Order: sequence, then structure tokens, then C-alpha cells
Amino acid sequence: MKFLYPEFIYLMLIPAVLLFYLISTNRDRLERLFLPEVLDRLRIEGDSLGRGGHNILAFAAFLFMTLALAQPVVEKGEMVVKSEGADLVIALDLSRSMNATDFYPDRVAFAKQKLQELIPELPVGRIGIVGFTSASFIVAPLTEDRDTLLFLLKRLKPEYISRDGTDIVAALKGALKLLEKSSSKKVLLVTDGGDRKDMREIEGLLKKSGIELSVLMVATKRGAPIPAGDGKVLLNSKKEVVVSRANTALHRPVSDSGGVYAEATISDSDERKIVEHFRRSGSGQVHERVVHQRLQLFYYPLAIALMILPFAFYSFGAKGGIKGFLPLAALLFLSSADLKAGVMDFKYIKEAQEAYRSGDYDRSAELFERVARSSPGSEVWFDLASSYYKSGRYLEALNAFKRVVTKKRELEMEKLYGMGN
Repeated sequence: MKFLYPEFIYLMLIPAVLLFYLISTNRDRLERLFLPEVLDRLRIEGDSLGRGGHNILAFAAFLFMTLALAQPVVEKGEMVVKSEGADLVIALDLSRSMNATDFYPDRVAFAKQKLQELIPELPVGRIGIVGFTSASFIVAPLTEDRDTLLFLLKRLKPEYISRDGTDIVAALKGALKLLEKSSSKKVLLVTDGGDRKDMREIEGLLKKSGIELSVLMVATKRGAPIPAGDGKVLLNSKKEVVVSRANTALHRPVSDSGGVYAEATISDSDERKIVEHFRRSGSGQVHERVVHQRLQLFYYPLAIALMILPFAFYSFGAKGGIKGFLPLAALLFLSSADLKAGVMDFKYIKEAQEAYRSGDYDRSAELFERVARSSPGSEVWFDLASSYYKSGRYLEALNAFKRVVTKKRELEMEKLYGMGN
């Protein structure tokens, strides 16, 4: 056994010694004035633990919490994980024109939903995400952890950033920062294309950098007005309504770089087109990383500390101690049962997600059912419904989708999308 963060133990030594000194020497005013036998008579009911007992328990709880912070683990060896596939950066357009409503509820929400479905299926190695408007920024660095990508993507709030302009060159330069050490450079641009018609700068950058550019066009040729808030739409200098349309001029640079151009649809045909392209143009690039296999033990000292703390701060009278202890014992028992259920839920959720990614949808549904029985919630019901759907149990999927009751706009949209299919 070893500690991942032994510095916590060293840092806590001085406070621990100081705490032990204070609780062992501190006496209240009554103890300074009266002898112990006199105090026992003055008190209405004696404390079976006594002041010293409470202080020792408080110190012990502090000690066990320090050990938990240091994270004790048992090393089970190292494993080299190899993954094969090209690096891909997804550049998501977050400009104001992506608020247009030719896709429900708007382009950017629809694009995020498409990516939620597309990312788990992409036959590539590492994936990174950049957002862009008139400048680009990193949402997620290159990683093989698809769950983390989906988590960050769900919580990406475009309303909190400046949304003026659609600079595809800035998006490509941002992607290049992530792909700097990659031998195969692929970028999937998720955008309405902006209004740039001259593609020479984009084509020059693609040729110089060796990027293979693919586009998921989230806009229609007919287009739609751009909302400007308070029910108004964006107007140009002539007071005319600005209509944002799909910029089909991106066809040429995509074709020249060897990528794929897909127009977004409410079906999954666009997703299948992109997945098939990356499957055909796969790379032999191999990534290696060392994974430390460890058995985490921190929850044992943490559980002991949590069990000790109530006794450190709760007085058990000599006469009514048992009666006073029973409600607390019941509370600790119920809390420990809930804690156990919560720990098992995390285990089941992780196994269910792994089964879902590997295509074992029946196993995924079975595990999510266990979680739904112990900790029902909208996100659990949604995951269960998705597993039912993938395994062909459509009626059960529909019933599970109906149990998803949420105020989260994105989750509600995903639920309706699932029910519609």
C-alpha cells in the first residue's frame, strides 16, 4: 500500500500536534473552579464519554480524514494501452448566425445534439474540440475519453461568449494547435459556413498544414433570419432582414483536401456518411499510454471518520445514553445503506456506459435498470431508454423516455428527439 498524496500527512502534522495539545490541556471555566466530584453533582446528568473522550474522538476523526486526503491505494501493476486511429479535432461554430432556427430548436443546439450522437461512433483515435466565432478557443484537448468530451460538450454555453463573426481560418488555426504533433491531421468543421465566399485563404492554409477538412453543414440553403433577442431579428444597414444560409462555397476546399461534406438532416444519414468516410480514410497512427491499475482505499478512513464525528460532538448521558443513541444509530445505519447504494450506482453506471459503447445494449439496459431502481432520475431514465432503443425494445424505450421529467432544455430536446424516432 502507498499514498498518492503523502504531502497531506506531512502538512497536517503540525496542525495535528497543535490540535492534540489544545484538546488535551484545555479545560473550561467550571473545571478550573470545581473539583471533578463536585462537578458530577452539579451536572444534571453526566456524560458517559466525558470531555476527554469527546476530544480524543475528534482528534481521531481528524486523523482519519487526513489519511483519506492522502489517498491510500494498493498498486496492481501497470498496463500499456495502445490505440490506433487518426487524431481528429471538431471545430464547433458558436457564432450568432448559429442561433437561426431552420433546425430545431436552433442550429447550435441541433449541432451539439448531432455531436452527442456522432462522437461515440467516430472510428478515430483521439478527439479534441475547439469552439470558434471570430476567434477560437479550446473546449477539450485531444483525448480518448469520449465520456469527458460529451460532458464538456453538454455544458458548453455559447451565450456566455462573444458571438460576432464566423472566422473559419481562426477555427483551423485553433485546431492546428491541438494537432501540432499529430502525423495525420483531420478537422471536422460543424458550422453554417458564415458568409465568406473567397476560399483562397482557407485553401492555402489547408495545403500548407496538410489538414484534411470535413464539414457538417448545419444550415439550409433556404436559410433563416438570425434572432436578435426580445422577439426581434437581425437587420442590415438598409433595415432589411438578414437571412443566414448554408455556405456551399466550402464544397471546394473540402473536396480538395480529401474530406467529406455532409448536410445536416433530422435522420442519421449525415452521421453515417461522416462515420463511413473516417472508416475508409483511417490512419495507422498508434498512440500508447501507461495506465496505473490501483485499488482505491480512501473511502475506508473516510467512512471511519464520518462514523466517529457524531460521537465526538454528541453527548450520551449516563442514564439516557442508550435512548439517545438509538436514533443516531438508526440514522448512521440508513446513511451507510444509502452510501453503499450510491457507491454501487457509480459502479453500475460505469459498467453500463462501457457496455453501451461496446454495443452490448442488453447488458447496458440491465445495469441501468439496477440504477433506476435504487436512484431514479431523469438522466438515468434517459440512459435506460437509449439502451432499450438500441437493443430494439422500442415500447420499453418509449415508456422510459416518458419518465424523463426535466427543466434542462438540452435533455428535454434529446428526450423528444428519442421519442420521435
